[in-house]
Amino acid sequence: MGVTGGIPTGDPEIGYSYGIIQILKSHYDLYPISGTRTLVRTNVTPATITVEDSRDTRRDWNIAPFYYSGKDSIAYSKDQIYNRKNGKWRRIYQTALPKNTNSSPANFPILRYADVLLMLAEAENAVNGPTPLAKELVNQVRRRAYAVAPDPTNPAAGTIADVPANLDQDQLLTFIQDERARELFSEGLRKFDLIRWGEYLEVMRALSNQIAVSAPSGYGYAGRAATNVTEKHLLLPIPTGETTLNSAIVQNSGW
Repeated sequence: MGVTGGIPTGDPEIGYSYGIIQILKSHYDLYPISGTRTLVRTNVTPATITVEDSRDTRRDWNIAPFYYSGKDSIAYSKDQIYNRKNGKWRRIYQTALPKNTNSSPANFPILRYADVLLMLAEAENAVNGPTPLAKELVNQVRRRAYAVAPDPTNPAAGTIADVPANLDQDQLLTFIQDERARELFSEGLRKFDLIRWGEYLEVMRALSNQIAVSAPSGYGYAGRAATNVTEKHLLLPIPTGETTLNSAIVQNSGW
């Protein structure tokens, strides 16, 4: 953790990192500045909401706002989006010494409480619609990210982090989908979320187009890789060892 995907540096004191995980503009844009934002999803009526995400602390944690030059951290300009790297697993906070070049003691999160909250919010919204419970579960995740709590003298007023009140069922699902991307970034869940929502192929093709239009020319390989995604990638291949032992097993299409 942090060795392959981290803020690149060869400095052993900071903690060596190859920094091979690039940032996508589509993810950076999930943390909009204060103002209005339109929630857009296929076959769902768009909703215009007021946001104050300039205080969302996750953006500059997930997406490193600087790079290392020696031991110095140099801030990126506002236009340098594709230059940025995964900052979630930065090794400078590693306490175990010495810091090995090709391994770290950081544990990969299998299941976090925030994931449980967002799963429950999604299930509640799917069964009962955009209930206060569904929104409150998302609010718990967002209030932590914003480091804010309701005013104890007027808790009904909520906080700047809270889910907008005007979202219908489909729009709340869109909001939860974006929230999972913000909260669970780089934790190995996004592909499976998109497959579960039936949106994986569509999203990957849209990413390919966005990269072609907005990314530096040297980043084109990532866009070409996205275009290679097909229906076969919605399922994993059945291991050869299993099909050898049981000839009745039919391999998944495409594999």
